[in-house]
Amino acid sequence: MSFTDTVNTLQPRTRAAELNRQLWWILVAWIFGAWWLWTMQGAAVEIFKKQLNTPTWAFGLFGAMVFVGPLAQLPGSLFIEKFGHRRAFFFVVLIAGRLAWVLIGLIPWLLPGLDAWWWVIFLLLFGVSRLLNDSGGPPWLNWMSDVIPRRIRGTYFAERNRWGLAASLAATTFAGVVLYLADNALWATTFLLILAGIMGTIDILCFLVVPDPGPKHPRRNPAPLRSLLVPLLDREFRPFLGYGFFFAMSASMMGAYGFHYAIFVLEWDSFSLNVFLLAIPFAFKFLITPVWGAVVDKVGKRPVLIMGQLLLLPVPVNWLLMSHDSIWPGYFLVLVANLGWAAIEISSFNIILDLSGSARKPHHQRAGSAYPAINAVVSATGGILGGLIGLVYAINFEGFHYSFTVSSVLNDVDTNVESTLFESQLTFHALIFALAILLRITALLFSIQLHEPRSQGTREAMAFTTSAFYSNIRGGLLAPTRMAGRILEASYRLRR
Repeated sequence: MSFTDTVNTLQPRTRAAELNRQLWWILVAWIFGAWWLWTMQGAAVEIFKKQLNTPTWAFGLFGAMVFVGPLAQLPGSLFIEKFGHRRAFFFVVLIAGRLAWVLIGLIPWLLPGLDAWWWVIFLLLFGVSRLLNDSGGPPWLNWMSDVIPRRIRGTYFAERNRWGLAASLAATTFAGVVLYLADNALWATTFLLILAGIMGTIDILCFLVVPDPGPKHPRRNPAPLRSLLVPLLDREFRPFLGYGFFFAMSASMMGAYGFHYAIFVLEWDSFSLNVFLLAIPFAFKFLITPVWGAVVDKVGKRPVLIMGQLLLLPVPVNWLLMSHDSIWPGYFLVLVANLGWAAIEISSFNIILDLSGSARKPHHQRAGSAYPAINAVVSATGGILGGLIGLVYAINFEGFHYSFTVSSVLNDVDTNVESTLFESQLTFHALIFALAILLRITALLFSIQLHEPRSQGTREAMAFTTSAFYSNIRGGLLAPTRMAGRILEASYRLRR
């Protein structure tokens, strides 16, 4: 064999090894990214808001601000369409966005005499961080769609989510222990936010070892604004926009006032918040995420998205089944709904990734950064409206209060004994949760209209999913038995 033949034989192996190395670093990066993300969305930030004297009505502003950030994906998309340099743009904006959390943690220490303005400055820096982080979304999606092979995306991102869930579990447990031992002291929340900012920065730096497989001198789009109209004119894409709009409205309300309900109505402390709302759900999702990844690769993204929404639909009611004295059965139903969150995360992300590729080949369904950018803007608009509607409800119905009990009467020979089966205190949160259910039903109707030629029917997908979950649960339950059998085989040999 000649030298040239040898080199040609080794090149595919070298490319595969290099791709595996890049995929491994993308997984490692998300460990640090998940630590930053779930500290930012965890109890430490909610307690920090209280420490900065944030008024109740302003919680809705923070909820809306979460969805202001995705609006920055539009200029991010326009930039890379006009100038290229998606990798460099990603590093600049994301590193700045992550380091902003170091400044957020230092607000009360750098501005000791402006305590009345602490929460306002926090809100502004929070918004700047969201804008910077989200503006790097289209470049990253466009970049990753060229790095990660299409055939493994469902399984790969399910594995990536598992790594992130493990890191999230560690981050929330660590935050809960620190806050508990420090009795929710200001220095403890400051330490956790600064640590999160450092972890988030390491996440971005891990991508330094991942090259850009696109052309070194990409073809620039002379009319990037015109390319933004393409998604809006796509009949098959518009139902996904409708789904994103209404689901984001619901998520904004539940995200802003779900934590508020747990803190002020259920009166959970920081340790309970981290354990019941973060640690246990993360552990649950860690076990079920690989199943959803395999289901997406097998049956398609559309049926998985529909199944996830059906599981999430009753979550607002489940919250109302919890009380200060007892969290059952509501909390158990919230855990079951985590099946739906994992399904929606994986299916939605894979839909967006499919729309984000830079290679405009005939066998690709769509390509370019315009689709995820438009989707982000529409979803952000829904999220902002949801947060503002929640704010209006909180201002006008803050004094709303209604108590109800479910009791039973046991007839005896001499006396009637009445026992209380369930008791709940309804506040203005119940009105917000009821509206969130209506919005989720609307989002579900839009997702049913999605078109995915290669997907299976929802009933067939449900059958496959049920079988997959049964096989995984059965395998997990029988794992100790198999392990014991292997030990016995190694330690005892039958005579021949």
